[in-house]
Amino acid sequence: QLHLLKFDAARAPGAGVGLRELVAYYAPLGLWRALNRAGPRTRDLVARSSNAPLAICSALAREVKSVAYAGDDSFTVRERLYALKRVADLRATIAQAERIVQSPVPLHYARHTSRFLSVWCFTLPL
Repeated sequence: QLHLLKFDAARAPGAGVGLRELVAYYAPLGLWRALNRAGPRTRDLVARSSNAPLAICSALAREVKSVAYAGDDSFTVRERLYALKRVADLRATIAQAERIVQSPVPLHYARHTSRFLSVWCFTLPL
């Protein structure tokens, strides 16, 4: 529905998120600049995914895993595991938020809220 409001065209159900959508949704948050700095491979991977936040978390985990072990202990195994644990916690939080967003609002709650707001708006002074 947001896609339809922003771009005046319905998105195909199986289609991934396009680059134009990523710019529109994430530009206010500054994430688009971060995706551009991450490089075209990561940006395209996020654009093709059906869930951009989880794709970004996967890219973060891949980046942490790709850091080479240094002989001078500048990035220890403990620090690597801590960073990966934080990314896993972020994934769990995103999953919980997705469950909340996709759960339907109970019908009685929606009806009573609508009626209350209608009465409240009509009683406001002009």
